[in-house]
Amino acid sequence: MFHKILVITATLGNRESIAKTIASVKCIGKDDVKHIIVCPEKCIATIKEKYDNIECLAERTDKHGIYAALNHGFETYGHDYEYMTFINDDDYWLPSYRKLIDTMLADNTLDMVYARTCYVDDQFVKIGEQTSSPQLRQFTTLLKEKIILLTQQATLIKSSLYFRIGGFDESYKLIADTKFWALVSLLSDIRFKYINVVCAAYMIQQGQLSSDHTTQSIEHERLLSEIRYSQKSSFWHVVRFRFYNLPIYIKRLFMRKHSIFNPFVGGVRAVKKLLSLIIKVLIIFLPWRIKRFILQHCYGYELDKRAHIGFSYVYPKKLVMGPGATIGHLNVIIRLDLVNMDKNTTITQQNWVTAFPMENKNYFKECPDRKTYLIMDEGAAITKKHHVDCTDMVMVGKFTSIGGYGTQILTHSTSLKYNRQMCAPIKIGRNCFIGTRSILLTGTALPDCCVLGAGAVLQKSYTETYCLYGGVPAKFIKKLDDEYSFLTRTYRPGQKIVD
Repeated sequence: MFHKILVITATLGNRESIAKTIASVKCIGKDDVKHIIVCPEKCIATIKEKYDNIECLAERTDKHGIYAALNHGFETYGHDYEYMTFINDDDYWLPSYRKLIDTMLADNTLDMVYARTCYVDDQFVKIGEQTSSPQLRQFTTLLKEKIILLTQQATLIKSSLYFRIGGFDESYKLIADTKFWALVSLLSDIRFKYINVVCAAYMIQQGQLSSDHTTQSIEHERLLSEIRYSQKSSFWHVVRFRFYNLPIYIKRLFMRKHSIFNPFVGGVRAVKKLLSLIIKVLIIFLPWRIKRFILQHCYGYELDKRAHIGFSYVYPKKLVMGPGATIGHLNVIIRLDLVNMDKNTTITQQNWVTAFPMENKNYFKECPDRKTYLIMDEGAAITKKHHVDCTDMVMVGKFTSIGGYGTQILTHSTSLKYNRQMCAPIKIGRNCFIGTRSILLTGTALPDCCVLGAGAVLQKSYTETYCLYGGVPAKFIKKLDDEYSFLTRTYRPGQKIVD
């Protein structure tokens, strides 16, 4: 195997911009690079004549599309080269791409290097820069939030990695390369390096394939349903990504005149989001009286003067807290349309309360009546380190306690029968106790005055009151004495009661 790099460009042969593509690869790649053009057979003679007899490969006649052409090129030549990449016929390398080549050739243990691209219009005028970061392991997590960490123009990989993944999925029209990078990011044993330079130019022009946002959105949804990714919240990964790229967002503020071409007109929008995030974080640490004034008058929250929020990130669309309602420290409550806490309710500390936002219409189409609500009746409590998923409504009855640690309340799940995400409300009755590390699954209900034993998995709705349910899955264990104080209580021990 030669210690050189294979570069593939797939083209129909009708773009003049390919001249700049070929020239940049030749100038920057020098003797380390072999550039192959994959094109229709009828174009080969013309391309060779125009571009110094560059080597061409006729695309297959039984397969069509850019990814079929790329696979054909890599499978034909890839085994003879240790490294490979590809670049479109309207994109080109910048001098700093040499850093990727030199880094890869200097360290044989690396499987991949990547950097950033800039965006240019069809006159080669720069209109923006790509955001990226060293977070390759979080590629799929960021993808959930529609953040694309890298593009192929600024990548270089070992050929063995391409063959290990199996090439590009040709059933995708626009984002097979995104799927490829997603699968790469899930490999735990690869070594990669991020180089924070702009090393390639990505041309944005009307009418190109990547401007078909409808198809992109459909394929994006399909991709997320096919790949394995962490179900954990992406919040802090997104925060890290946004802060890392803050200088780029600021630059975009001054490039608005090109927004008609720019797919990341999000420059201004992203800066506003980031500033909003910074303000919300700062509010957390303000004295309560000032914080309450801001939350009431700027966010429209309805907070009783005897309610209290500690050092927590609490920003649902609407928040209602009655007398004596408290939220302790280090809680995160986001993406809900409503959190309604009746008097003397409490969410103590280190709880994560979130939902799949209603604004995203690509999911849960079969659940048009879902509501991202958390409703806590008088005296209800969520104690410590619990996860409450309010993709659909969660209702917690009077004087009920979600006790112990690590309980999960999950209103959404994957339907194996229909191969889609489904959701349904979860209801917990009054005077109930949920034991530590229990799991309440989509659409379940626990009736009044019942106990769910520690570690139980509630996977269906029960109706009989004054019962102990437990086990995996949870079943009826025994009847409870209806005289038990917990089952008839009208206050929580140790709590300051506010009328």
